[in-house]
Amino acid sequence: MSKRKGVSASEKRSRLLSVYHSSGSVYTLNEIEKEGIKVGIVRSAVLDTNQHLIDDGQVETEKIGSTGYCWSFPSKIAQDVVRQSQEIIDVVEAKKQSIEQLHKNIEIATVSRSQNPDR
Repeated sequence: MSKRKGVSASEKRSRLLSVYHSSGSVYTLNEIEKEGIKVGIVRSAVLDTNQHLIDDGQVETEKIGSTGYCWSFPSKIAQDVVRQSQEIIDVVEAKKQSIEQLHKNIEIATVSRSQNPDR
């Protein structure tokens, strides 16, 4: 009698993301549940895994009427990486300018400081 190993949470996430990315379609919650079962995720874990992907921003969701739709496209990941890297570059540039201004302020303060022999 062989024991079946369970699928890890990260494996479930990657399997469910592959469903979204392979088809490029928009799914209802019922459809994604059926597709999740086809790729080897148990029924009770499909919706939880999908919610984790939504919470992490890897899957988008929209409720239209009484139906919830979910989708994820591979290009979104690339766009997020580009956006995050640009934000980091902007922060670094702002910090560099702040450092330069502080160095200028230090130079001005040392020049304007009177030389007191008592110090």
